[in-house]
Amino acid sequence: MISKKSRVDLITSLTLLAISFITLWKTSGLSEMSSVFPRTIGILLLLLSLIYLIVTLVKKTSESYFKSTNRRKVILISLGMAGYVVFISLIGFLLASIVYLSSVMWLLQKEETTQRGLSILLKSVLFSILFSTAFYLLFRYVFIVPLPEGLFTWK
Repeated sequence: MISKKSRVDLITSLTLLAISFITLWKTSGLSEMSSVFPRTIGILLLLLSLIYLIVTLVKKTSESYFKSTNRRKVILISLGMAGYVVFISLIGFLLASIVYLSSVMWLLQKEETTQRGLSILLKSVLFSILFSTAFYLLFRYVFIVPLPEGLFTWK
């Protein structure tokens, strides 16, 4: 008998597979340059969906999804996400992303590790700076997609 969780995983993986096929099919009418990003996302989604489907079919565990959910963290991250959306237009993508990512990483790590709080915060901020800057540069110079700059314009 298939568990409810496995059924949900199976339906989700098949839905994601269908979305990836539709994405790849819809990009066939685009020019070569216009189709690079959506086709890349479609291929990644296809590969990850296949992995998800295989893992779903192979695994035999039936653990619950939200068995040990910390509601406080969920609420804080949700509020932070709403603030992130607002602050992107005010202070720009780069700075808002650095602040949001460092806050979320710090929040998720602070209770689950024995390291000092300052060390966790420093690692979170450094990773956020590197990741956000790389993402910003990728979109700005490789994909040539402008991201919100807010009050800080980089010209």
